[in-house]
Parts: sequence; C-alpha cells; structure tokens
Amino acid sequence: MYLRVHVHPKRFPRCYEIDWRSQVIAVTEAYVVLDKPAGTSEKQVKKLYLALAAAPVPIGIMSHYMRPVNIAPRLVSEEAIKGWHLCQLEVLECKVIPWPSSAVKKRYCIEDCGWPLKDVAYECKINLLTGKTHQIRAQLAASGAPVIGDSMYTPAVLAEMASPHINPYGKAEYSA
Repeated sequence: MYLRVHVHPKRFPRCYEIDWRSQVIAVTEAYVVLDKPAGTSEKQVKKLYLALAAAPVPIGIMSHYMRPVNIAPRLVSEEAIKGWHLCQLEVLECKVIPWPSSAVKKRYCIEDCGWPLKDVAYECKINLLTGKTHQIRAQLAASGAPVIGDSMYTPAVLAEMASPHINPYGKAEYSA
C-alpha cells in the first residue's frame, strides 16, 4: 500500500484529540498503517514512504536543488543554483516487483503515462531528509525513475529520453 501523507508540524497539539485506535487501517508484524489526520507530527515518529518507480533508483542519499517557485511541476537541478532550496531524500531500499496489472491500474486509477518498459516496477522505501512539496516525485523523475502513473512528471522524463540534449529538470544554469 502506498500512502500520501500531509503533515503540518505546527499543529502538533491536535494529536491529543485523535482516537488513534479508530485510525488503524492494517496491522502486520512489520508495520501498522494509520489514517493519520494532518497536523499530528513533530518529528517524533520516523515516517518512511513507499514509492512505486518506473525505473531503478540508487540506494543512498539523493540531493537536488528545487526552484523556489510555488508552481507545479517543480523544477530541480543537480547543481546548486543561487536561491534554490536543497532537497534531500534517502533511498533505503529499491526492490523489483511486478508492473501493476490492468486490474490494479483500474482500481487505483493509475494513468498510463507512456512509459515504454512495463515488465517490472521498483518499490522504493524512502526517508525524506527535507520536506518540500512534490519532492519525492520531482527527485525520482529527475533521476530518470518517475513514480508510476505520475502524469505531471513522467512526460519530462520521456522527453529527455527521446532527446538527451534537453533536460527539463534544470541541470543547466537557471536563475530563480
């Protein structure tokens, strides 16, 4: 199960108002999945994200610089650019799994964004070291491994694959 969580640490006191037992979605020996309302974290719980990528992602810390413009899609660069924000995430695991079946794609409304290789996918366990909007999506796409079904970031990866001399992710010099 792949979750998307929005957290606003400034509202931490809200955690005392929540009936946590009623928020449990699934329990296994390895993890508990909660439907966590926004505003209930103050970095006291380590959050790991699972991303289903279309290509392999290297294990380790990934660093990019994100343009400080609040418009999607977010542009990132591997090179430091004055005024751009450092974004870092740590890929803890990246394992090969089957590409989502037609039934799964239909059930979860996963768009076919034109990715050419559909034999296997890559389940990536990610620890965010910084927390920027669209960070995981933008950084995985910038590394050539967009999130499966991501119609906002996949087209730029496909464009770069077709024309390697262009790069929609700002690896050249840009200004803020």
